[in-house]
Amino acid sequence: MNKFDDHNWKLDWVGEWFPIIRSFGEFTDIVYLKCSSAGAVEDIYYLDHGQYDGVGGFQVLLEQQQCPNAIYRAQTESRSNFFWRCLGFIKYFLESKANSINWKRREHSLPGKKMIPCVFVYSVEQTNHLMNLARSKQVTLTALILQRLDECVRTLLQNEQKKNIWLIPVNMRASVKRKNPYSNHASYISVTLSRFMQDADVGKTLKTALKIGYHWAAWWGILLGRMIGLNGMHRLMKKYHDKKHSWTGTLSNLGVWSHPNADQTWAFCPPLSKSHPVALGLVTWNGQLSMALQIHPSLDQEGVLAKQLLHTLQESVLH
Repeated sequence: MNKFDDHNWKLDWVGEWFPIIRSFGEFTDIVYLKCSSAGAVEDIYYLDHGQYDGVGGFQVLLEQQQCPNAIYRAQTESRSNFFWRCLGFIKYFLESKANSINWKRREHSLPGKKMIPCVFVYSVEQTNHLMNLARSKQVTLTALILQRLDECVRTLLQNEQKKNIWLIPVNMRASVKRKNPYSNHASYISVTLSRFMQDADVGKTLKTALKIGYHWAAWWGILLGRMIGLNGMHRLMKKYHDKKHSWTGTLSNLGVWSHPNADQTWAFCPPLSKSHPVALGLVTWNGQLSMALQIHPSLDQEGVLAKQLLHTLQESVLH
């Protein structure tokens, strides 16, 4: 696939979305947490999503932490054929309308805020067990955890809900070249889950979204600002805000990293908003998988549901 070069961009049209989201009262920083191997949080870092995506921000942070040679297991991408790409664009445009989720309790007027995510770190042995479990079911770790997350969210946060729509970020570095290697190279796929879907069903849904190139349709949608400008982007975001638009949330897997001289481990959590009020971040560092979770104040004003959800999730994932 030909790499897309941003040398002629006047603005970073990907990063410019985040100041606009902030203008509607949201907190859009990516959160990184340095933890002990037992999962105790030792330091917290907030990086501006307008400047970095999850991978880029982590690379910058590791360089600042004297770990510049941390190894990231990069992903590869094969190009979808024209027929599948057409399906991807059709699916993307059909899902671009405002959506509504049947939450048990939601106060749309409450803004976002700076929070400390709830964190759980699996041991190396537990992480290996999860990897083997995913392999035995012939699904990715992301699919395995997404299936459990969806079930837990339905039980704790929702009334009867026919379908949930999850946002899964996709690292575009295999196909997109930008001048700043740390800047936003992230697109996403949407994953629609119904009740009682099993691991294989979720895995197939993820594979299909990638096969049809949904992330490429979303990438060009993100770059819409090049045509409509900052004012147009603000008007578009206000339209979704006024309609109280909500998907279910975001699950972001930062991938597998390693560094031979690091005693601590790391966790991370993507930002959340009223539009994506549940956010779960995964990262595997030196063989240990961590999960960090936040719930938007519009659903969890007292900050107690996030702890319940993460506890239920981390137990569910192991079984």
